[in-house]
Amino acid sequence: MPDIGYQNELKRILIDGARELGIELSERQTNQFLTYLEILQDWNKRLNLTSLKDPKEIIITHFLDSLTINKGIEGMGPIRAMDIGTGAGFPGIPLKILRPEISLSLLDSLKKRIEFLKYLSKSLQLKDLEIIWGRAEDYGRREGYRERYDIVLARALARLNILFELGIPFLKIRGLFIAQKGEKLEEELEEAQAAIEILGGGVKGIISLRLPFSGKLRRLVIIEKILETPERFPRRPGIPQKRPLSSDR
Repeated sequence: MPDIGYQNELKRILIDGARELGIELSERQTNQFLTYLEILQDWNKRLNLTSLKDPKEIIITHFLDSLTINKGIEGMGPIRAMDIGTGAGFPGIPLKILRPEISLSLLDSLKKRIEFLKYLSKSLQLKDLEIIWGRAEDYGRREGYRERYDIVLARALARLNILFELGIPFLKIRGLFIAQKGEKLEEELEEAQAAIEILGGGVKGIISLRLPFSGKLRRLVIIEKILETPERFPRRPGIPQKRPLSSDR
């Protein structure tokens, strides 16, 4: 177990990094993040939840990076959000810690990760949080999920032309899809133009910022749902990845 000095250093990195993003963490939120870190490292010994082993890297690369999502929803009141392909809870859980008023659904297709997320949610005492074992292609067609969300989130899951088919069907009209991407955004966005149009979306904006400490470029692509998504989307599991939407479809 880390000594007090090292724990304080981790706490400082978290607080200072969040402040650099314009976020002031409360003592409760800080402790929730440190508990998250401890649980993630413990479970990571048995499951492949993250390739990162250094606690500082986990804070910077996972926690602080996830918090950049807040830039895309500043000023919005209580919202219903879906995090597709959440993995170890990124970016959904950090956002939920920061904005507990958000009603959040976490979707992942691997049962072991779902078990981790349930344990984590209970340990962090998170409320109004739904953890779903399944695929976006299936849940995006289900009543109660399709076109019911204000915000859909995705981080490092797939290329944009695939992501949009998996995520946009969940959105209400005027809802926002926020995808976290890096430096090679323009190429992916150009490739995804047909998918955006077919699925009923439009590009609302792009937010660019540098991650605290690492200095890496983070780009938030924000797509607004303008029209209802055609009923045939999303296509059945595996098809969006095998045959991404393009202008000839």
